[in-house]
Amino acid sequence: MVHALVRYGRLRQLAEFVPSGDARLEPRRACVVATPRGTEVGLVLAVVEAERLPEQAGLLLRMATPEDEANARALATRAEQDLARVGALAATVAPEVRVITAERLLAGARPGAQKLVVYYAASARVDVPALLRAAEDALGVELDLVQVGARQRARVCGGAGVCGRTLCCSTFLRALEPVTMRMAQVQGLTTSPEATAGACGRLKCCLRYENPLYEESRRGLPRVGWIVTARRARGPVVAVDVLRRRVLVRPEDGGAPVALFAEEVLRAAPPARAPLPLAGAAPPPEPPQAERGWSDLARRLWRRMGSGRAPKQEE
Repeated sequence: MVHALVRYGRLRQLAEFVPSGDARLEPRRACVVATPRGTEVGLVLAVVEAERLPEQAGLLLRMATPEDEANARALATRAEQDLARVGALAATVAPEVRVITAERLLAGARPGAQKLVVYYAASARVDVPALLRAAEDALGVELDLVQVGARQRARVCGGAGVCGRTLCCSTFLRALEPVTMRMAQVQGLTTSPEATAGACGRLKCCLRYENPLYEESRRGLPRVGWIVTARRARGPVVAVDVLRRRVLVRPEDGGAPVALFAEEVLRAAPPARAPLPLAGAAPPPEPPQAERGWSDLARRLWRRMGSGRAPKQEE
């Protein structure tokens, strides 16, 4: 059986649709689909042949006619005008709301009703019913207010990433899957937002689809702090180069750090842990605390600045 993979809406949603009647599916062409929001124009990305139809598939009404495409362009122009009016209302009714974009559908869920979907962002609690009533009274249409997050806002607005290319979320990414800090740590990136954050301020989406390669390359490599033994050196690992499968080892004899490939490592083991104290045993003595005041480094810097003498310890 044949069905279609369709992209629709400003958030570039993807869903599978079953053709209605004898509708002929053509990839890379506009179509008219029935979604939970109403009737709207989408784009057929691919035609899929399978033994069974998907359980939660929607209904593809027809391939878009020239009249449907002209109607969609006119609705897009009206949506831009509606966006300005809703933004002005939000500034009065709910100042904490930031209106992002809007789209008009061919038809709403109710028969014969026009449908407007407005996407907004807010950093605080919003009185949505008050804004919804004010916007519906002013525009006279069925209105949906949809709150979006930072990653969805970047998908709608578009832009360029640090790589110089168009944002992945607004081009080829189908779903905005979660990205964890561990994926950045596997690549050896720092936790600084300048190195790990994308245009939306969240962790970069590319960390997720690069992660399988790093996980595969990282397999079998010793971790930072492990003690490794090789023919050229023996000591703790101070850094790991995942893609080149190398580790930087500080020799126990005090020499310069040595870069070892994974194949050179004969044995690797985590450092020994201190034994846990026995129940009822006296706690180990605390190490003596250093005297408060100027450190040796600060005293040397003080001398270099030309004072001629080191500062006295603070009382």
